[in-house]
Amino acid sequence: MIMKGFNGKRPNVMAAWAGFLLLLFMSGICTGQPSASESPALGESGPQGCSVCGQENQITQIDNATVAILPVAPVAEIDLQDSGMESSTFGAVPGPVILDSPSGTISSGSPTYKWTEVSGALYYALEVKNSLSAVVLKQWYNGTDTTGSETPAITLAAGSYTWRILAWNCSGYSWSEPLSFTVCSSTVLPGKATLVSPKGTIGAAKPTYQWKTVNGATRYHLKVSNINDPNNPVIYAWYDASEVVDGQNCYIKPDTALAAGSYKWWIQTGNCNMEGPWSNYATFKFANVSPGRPSTVSPSGLVSTSSPTFIWTAVKNAAGYYLHIENDTSTVYDLEYTAEEVTSGSRARARLPAALPNDRADYYWMVQAYNDAGTSSWSSLRHFELVCRG
Repeated sequence: MIMKGFNGKRPNVMAAWAGFLLLLFMSGICTGQPSASESPALGESGPQGCSVCGQENQITQIDNATVAILPVAPVAEIDLQDSGMESSTFGAVPGPVILDSPSGTISSGSPTYKWTEVSGALYYALEVKNSLSAVVLKQWYNGTDTTGSETPAITLAAGSYTWRILAWNCSGYSWSEPLSFTVCSSTVLPGKATLVSPKGTIGAAKPTYQWKTVNGATRYHLKVSNINDPNNPVIYAWYDASEVVDGQNCYIKPDTALAAGSYKWWIQTGNCNMEGPWSNYATFKFANVSPGRPSTVSPSGLVSTSSPTFIWTAVKNAAGYYLHIENDTSTVYDLEYTAEEVTSGSRARARLPAALPNDRADYYWMVQAYNDAGTSSWSSLRHFELVCRG
């Protein structure tokens, strides 16, 4: 095809187009560039779906909305010499930023994050994780707007955190080294913990330690000692509140197997500024012998509810129980319960996950205790008849 009116001027036209495309590129229209106001998805490798400029149309997910990214000419097709620009204008992947603050212990849950900006970064992404490595904050910032000092509109709860910054441009990205800090807004000494379990004789070499939560405590110190050697604890460790708190109680199961014997244990409260008091001690005995045989109590005879509570005698050193229920034709339930969740005094009480299936049927049930040393024999088989559903 012959172009009319060319007259040898096409190179200047092409150079003009190259310069125009370059200006568009430099002003922010590059394939997959994130928007500071729309907070695109942030993954380990940077913005999702937009890690390289100059590709064909891409689709990226932004706050659950699908956004089309406009295409531009690939960078390689722009004549940098004709445009008067140097190739170094585009190319370099930004280096990792240096984090400044927050670090250490801080008193506010709304800190200002400060870092040293790097050359060539079009955007920065802030990521904050809690002590369980769960992301609690992700935020993009335009490189031309930020000064490397940002205060997000979110308040962190008391606890330990790590944060890092991603520097990004159309050529690539880099993550900073993480920096840790702890939010501690409390200046009040936390109170004394109340111990729940273990107590008495247990059959688990690795028991779960349970105590009541304490207001103002952001960490807890567990100490376990053999009664015959109290000055050399077998367990002596601090735990962040986020690791152990579950509602009104705290739970921790250390991976330390106890030898057979008698023990004392304590909990000390603390927050980020100070250590609180030790609890009163509780005692327990780990008996490395199989548990005795439990005895069934109820249900028995005629029963008028399809969701009865099953009650049996608690075995002294049981770690848990197996409950077996059958009718005249088949097994209805084979269930397992830990001793902690069903034992109350000299009795164990358990509820079924769902009602019994037949409103007029004969049922039979029995219980077996277990611990780390072995299992007991099964209890005698007890019969009951469900006479109506209720």
